[in-house]
Amino acid sequence: MRVRLVGAVAAAVVAAGVGIAAPAGAAAGGPPGGVPASWTPQIATSGTDGSVEQIRHLAQCGSTMYAVGRFTQVKKGSATVTRNNVFSFSATNGTITSWNPNVNGQVDTIV
Repeated sequence: MRVRLVGAVAAAVVAAGVGIAAPAGAAAGGPPGGVPASWTPQIATSGTDGSVEQIRHLAQCGSTMYAVGRFTQVKKGSATVTRNNVFSFSATNGTITSWNPNVNGQVDTIV
C-alpha cells in the first residue's frame, strides 16, 4: 500500500486510515480537496513478507513531521532511503531528515 504524506496532516491521515486529529492550522496552505502534494515522501515498498506496509500515526513538532507504522523504505522523488518503521520529514518541503532510529517492529503511535 502506498501512502503519501503531506504537510497538511489531515489529508495523510485520511489516506492512511488513521483516526487522529490534525494539528491546529495544519491544513492551511495544504492541497485542495485532500490531494497529496507532489513534494511529499511516500512509503516505497509493498511488504514482501505479506505484511501491509502503512503509516499508523503522524505527529508534528515545529517544522518537522514524524511518521510511524510498519515500513522499511521511504521515497521522495527518485531518492529512496531505508527507514524501519519510523521517519521524519520537513513539514514545509517534504525533505526526509537524517533521523533514523531503526526500530525493529511496528510502531503504532508517536507523541
